[in-house]
Amino acid sequence: MSPSGNESSGSTEQFRPAVGDRLEVEIEAVAHGGHMVARPSGFVTFVRYALPGERVIAQVTEVRKAHAFAEAVEVLRAHADRRPATCPAFHPLGCGGCDFQHAERALQLEMKSQVLHEALIRHGRLQKAQVDSLMGQGVRPLGPEYGWRSRMRFGVLRDGEGRSQPALHAHHSADRIAAHQCTIAAPEVLRKAIECAESATEQDVIVVAEGDDAVQARVRADGEDPLDGPDAPRVRHRLVLDDHIVDFRIPLEGFWQADPRLLPELIDAVLAFGEVKPGQHWWDLYAGAGPLAAALGDRTGASGGVQAVEGSASAVRSARRALHGMPWVRLHQADVRDWLTERARSTGDVRGKSVESQLAGIVLDPPRNGAGVAVIDAIAETAVPLLVYVACDPVALGRDTAYLEQRGYRLTRLRAWDAFPQSHHFETVAAFEAVDQIS
Repeated sequence: MSPSGNESSGSTEQFRPAVGDRLEVEIEAVAHGGHMVARPSGFVTFVRYALPGERVIAQVTEVRKAHAFAEAVEVLRAHADRRPATCPAFHPLGCGGCDFQHAERALQLEMKSQVLHEALIRHGRLQKAQVDSLMGQGVRPLGPEYGWRSRMRFGVLRDGEGRSQPALHAHHSADRIAAHQCTIAAPEVLRKAIECAESATEQDVIVVAEGDDAVQARVRADGEDPLDGPDAPRVRHRLVLDDHIVDFRIPLEGFWQADPRLLPELIDAVLAFGEVKPGQHWWDLYAGAGPLAAALGDRTGASGGVQAVEGSASAVRSARRALHGMPWVRLHQADVRDWLTERARSTGDVRGKSVESQLAGIVLDPPRNGAGVAVIDAIAETAVPLLVYVACDPVALGRDTAYLEQRGYRLTRLRAWDAFPQSHHFETVAAFEAVDQIS
């Protein structure tokens, strides 16, 4: 179940809570987004800071037509794997940067696996037996629970003595919570943020990123545009591949995986699921700064080719600098849907007449809301035999899985990692094969 869904309460006319109400509720299960599901008098309520099977007092923070949101302010019956949070900012109505600090790691993994399992059945419309088989290992741990976040943006908050310190927002709120003891920030990132806060004001934001060479930071006015031009501060990330060493220099406020341990795992899964070989031709859609395109290009070699498509001009500039040694990786700054449409228009057929007729596979790494039916339809028109989908949101993956199944693609392989411990987020790579390609 997802808090953004349209679930029916079944008894909304008999009972509707109000903001500020305190309700004694039984927690039924975990929901996507870091919430738990409760149904006081049948009204669906998504509760933070609770765990499955608990009985809590939940304070209502928001009420919508068919459901409400609340935070557990008192635990009457605790889950056996509830634990004290390591971060003093993690508490009801506190910092929104984490969701599960009150749960042991094994329980966090179990809850994330349940969310993925439900998303593939509920939104992907797959059979339970198929999902059980695909998810044999569930969501896997990736690295340490704490100190993993290498890129962060902080606000600024003055304490009672007038000292400025880094801050984060409360969940779905503009309220700021002191974050000078943040436990998920990489130690050097937090140290730099604390240092920058000393000379910052409450109208500023602090952006910090740790690369392979140094920690970079910038203090700017809240609302001021990020710097991404030639003079923007950049952070180096080195990617060591089989035949190439590629240095990416990403703008301080550009996108790179927050946990540096994740990217090698994604690359390994993409190359393994795609069975990428020298001489093959691949498309990398939503390519970002190009790390997956680099890995594909390294494996296909100059006898093959990669078409990498990305809408962000800043990301494409970073990719061009990094991938100049692989001229067979062609970069296109374009909206993915527009690029696919133009490809079809210029060739008369998305399948093309030469290189595209040899297309071995497509890597798809869409934003959090997924690729959507129009992009899935355009991809299906290519008749590509294999699609490798990188997903940061399980519900979006579920929806796109349903679209792909309708267009003749079957989900055949799956890996998922707990790349963001203490939060509800995790990363998944899924392989889809054209049905007539499956023996």
